[in-house]
Amino acid sequence: MNLPLEGLTYIGIVFRPIYVVIILFGFWAGLSRTRLSPSERKKFFLSVSIPLIAWLIAIWILSSRGAFMSGPGRGNPLLPIAIFSPLIIWIAAFNRSTVLDEVLEVIPSWWLIGIQVYRVLGLAFLAQLVLGRISPAFALPAGIGDVLTGVLAPFAALAVARSGNIAAGLTWNALGVFDLFLAVVMGILNGAGFLPPPAVPGAPPLGAYPLVMIPAYTVPLSLVLHYLSIRQLRRRRSGEEQASAPKRTASVDIG
Repeated sequence: MNLPLEGLTYIGIVFRPIYVVIILFGFWAGLSRTRLSPSERKKFFLSVSIPLIAWLIAIWILSSRGAFMSGPGRGNPLLPIAIFSPLIIWIAAFNRSTVLDEVLEVIPSWWLIGIQVYRVLGLAFLAQLVLGRISPAFALPAGIGDVLTGVLAPFAALAVARSGNIAAGLTWNALGVFDLFLAVVMGILNGAGFLPPPAVPGAPPLGAYPLVMIPAYTVPLSLVLHYLSIRQLRRRRSGEEQASAPKRTASVDIG
């Protein structure tokens, strides 16, 4: 057994609650800078934090009990449900929120990007590839894409923070979203038996704990963060364009 590589698979157990707490801390910090009353802040914070934590606990329990396990060449329908249902619910809820845009207005744009440095934990897929437990057709795009997104997150955040480079933030978001959807598609193909089997006979499937926590929780959570970041950046670009429009008109009139 290669203990360092095994450790990469289990490290998410420690870091997943940590980055969820960091997300909630940043969210509360943003709320505290809004014009909302203390009671409104508390109500909105609880409406986000309680479901987010309950979601993590539920997926953790289901994963540890093997709810997402499937036999060779047979996908588990619960895993796609675990990925897409929370994503749809969160986005629908945020679209109906009248408070969210006010919160996004005061949260620094770089923060919603930089927080996803945790995506480097996709190294776990590459570790499983080296151990011969996952098909390279899945592990390489999923692992490399996640690591690349995580490594580039601080640089994209810095570009947005220092020079207001919204294009850099949107480009990074596009990369991160593409990586996640590619990983989901390849994971479904792997679960359905369409990808080459792993090198080690009897290797645990993607539905095995703890690796399954990545697609079952981290993937939809990351997509929600991408949604919030894109929404925020597009609003700020729209605001900048509106602010500069009168100046362009005035220069034409003078000419």
